[in-house]
Amino acid sequence: MRLICCAGLVVFSSMAFATDLKETVLTALETNPEIQAKIKQKGVRTEERESVFSRYLPQVQLAAAIGREYSDNSSTQNRVGGSDTLTRKESSIAAQQLLFDGFEVSSELDREEMLIQAADYDVMGTSERIAI
Repeated sequence: MRLICCAGLVVFSSMAFATDLKETVLTALETNPEIQAKIKQKGVRTEERESVFSRYLPQVQLAAAIGREYSDNSSTQNRVGGSDTLTRKESSIAAQQLLFDGFEVSSELDREEMLIQAADYDVMGTSERIAI
């Protein structure tokens, strides 16, 4: 009877230890600042990839300006006083679409994908090192 009771205590305590160890390792992985920094670096790489992909999309540029202009030229010389102050207004809109760039954007996207994959491996390697 004593042997069964002792064996039960050993099994129960080892199961409790395993649960505690798992929880401890998970907590260490979730709260370790080094791992969190690696995860943030991977997020930066993902954002950079999205930035490169945006070069495939059409771009629209708007510009507007207004201001005072002092004009003293041949057309204002004929007026009384010989010069004039004008209100200058201008605006523009331009649209651009990438047609072909010698595979620059697609190569840059491939490069960014590889950097994201390297960041994944960096996160995994750091996590494994911390967990051990």
